[in-house]
Amino acid sequence: MDDREEDAEISRLTRWKRVAIAVSGLVPVVAALVCGAIIARPILSDGGWLRIGRGPREPISAATAQALLIPIGVVLVLAFIAMVVGIVRGARAARPTPASRLDWLGTRETVLWTGRPGLRSVTGARQLLFALTLGAPCIFVLWVWTAWSDARDPAAAAIWTGWACLIFFGSVVPGIIAGSSALREWIRDALGRVFVTDRRIAWAVGRDFVYREIVGDSLIGAALIEGQGRYGWVSVTQQVGDDVRECDLFGLPEPDQALAAIERLIALRAPAAISDKIPTTGVEFPSIGR
Repeated sequence: MDDREEDAEISRLTRWKRVAIAVSGLVPVVAALVCGAIIARPILSDGGWLRIGRGPREPISAATAQALLIPIGVVLVLAFIAMVVGIVRGARAARPTPASRLDWLGTRETVLWTGRPGLRSVTGARQLLFALTLGAPCIFVLWVWTAWSDARDPAAAAIWTGWACLIFFGSVVPGIIAGSSALREWIRDALGRVFVTDRRIAWAVGRDFVYREIVGDSLIGAALIEGQGRYGWVSVTQQVGDDVRECDLFGLPEPDQALAAIERLIALRAPAAISDKIPTTGVEFPSIGR
């Protein structure tokens, strides 16, 4: 990926995500400044040793150390302040987070089938990413706690903490923030319900807040791929313009009834030429009372 593609990818992030990633990147800088302060403190008070290149170590007095290190520290602090100012300016220039377009399961929709996949929706790559998302903070806390619990040398503990902050806040946290929308949707999949109505297939959470849907007019086929007892895997085929795509619905309870409801939805929404080819299922699905 070249620089232009990376810039385009970053520009698609909403304001709060760009700010959160930038603030996360500041944490390793703060850790480095604190680490440097811990290492420099005894040298500033008692003097120490200085090595230039591969030459021998030479003793320096506290006054000489102060004359060398204090200006360097001031420059680093000013650079940190400049980074914060840059983040503020970038936040103002970034596009704001778009307002949520709420969609609700309307009372004018007839519910043909509904089910709750629960944790069965967490499959494949989702399991790995959930494990990384939950495990990375635990590893970070354990790393820092181990570094300081038996630390005899504060400088060494500070260096190890700095490395932990660099890895965690420099790479893991930005990845979690950038993928937060997908993570939020996966959590909703695990907690919410799937509805098949006479208009669409909808995923809803809470008080029937619909956060994802497949419009019934785009459906051209459905099939039961795998059934596992009371739960199964149904695949539906969509056609949007000239684009034909498959969408997998994992962990559906009572998959035979779910498939029958989807076929009925296709029969209701598809053109008559297609509807005539789809036999009726003979199964009735009561609407949910509201």
